[in-house]
Amino acid sequence: NYHQAQALAHYLSRRQKIVIDKALVTGFIPSKLHEALVYKSHDIRHPRTWFIRSLDNIRDELFDFPVVVKDADSEKGKGVRLAQSLDELRREIDMHSGRIIVQEFVPMTHDIRVLCVGDQVLGAVRRNVVEGDFRSNVSLGATTELYQLSPVDKDLALRAHYAMGYDISGVDVGHLPDGTPFVIETNITPEWQGFEKATSIDVASHIIEYAKERYDCTK
Repeated sequence: NYHQAQALAHYLSRRQKIVIDKALVTGFIPSKLHEALVYKSHDIRHPRTWFIRSLDNIRDELFDFPVVVKDADSEKGKGVRLAQSLDELRREIDMHSGRIIVQEFVPMTHDIRVLCVGDQVLGAVRRNVVEGDFRSNVSLGATTELYQLSPVDKDLALRAHYAMGYDISGVDVGHLPDGTPFVIETNITPEWQGFEKATSIDVASHIIEYAKERYDCTK
C-alpha cells in the first residue's frame, strides 16, 4: 500500500533517516495520469493518453482502435486491457468512470526493461510479449533475454527516471515501426528476478551500495 509506505517514509525523513525511494517523501503520486503529464512536461515521447470522466462528447474519430484501457493505479500489467471499438470503450467508461485512462495502442512483439539505480543504468533486458496477449510483464509469464541498449534508448530511459524523481526504477521502452523509442511507463517498484537471470547482475548489491553512498553524503 503506497499510502502506508509514504506515511512511514515521511516519519523516517522527519527523523533525518535516509529514505529510498526518496520520491515517497518528495511527492510520489501513484497515478498513470500523473505519469503521462510528467512525460509531457519533460518532452518525453509517450503514447497519447486521455483521462475520460464522462461519456459526453466521446467520438469515434478521437481514437484509432484498438486502444489500451488502464486502471489509473494499475501496476505489473494488472488492470490493463484492450478496447476494440467505441462501444467497448463506452462500456469501460460507464463501468469505471473517473478510474481509468485510455492510451494509444502501439503493437509490439517485445519491449525493453531498463533498470536504473541512482544516476546509473544497470542494464536492460528484452521482455517478449506473452503468447496470446499484448502485455510483456514477467509476472504474467513473459520471457526475458539480455539486451544491449543503444545510446538513444539509454538516454531516454535516464530522462524518464530523472523526470519521475525516483532512486530506483524500471523504465519500459518501446519502439515505433520506424525505430523511434518511446517510454511506456516507469515503475518505482520494479521486479528484477527476470532481469538478474538474463543479465547476471546482482541488483541488490547495487542498491545497497547506492544506499551507502546516500548515507555517506549526509555525514
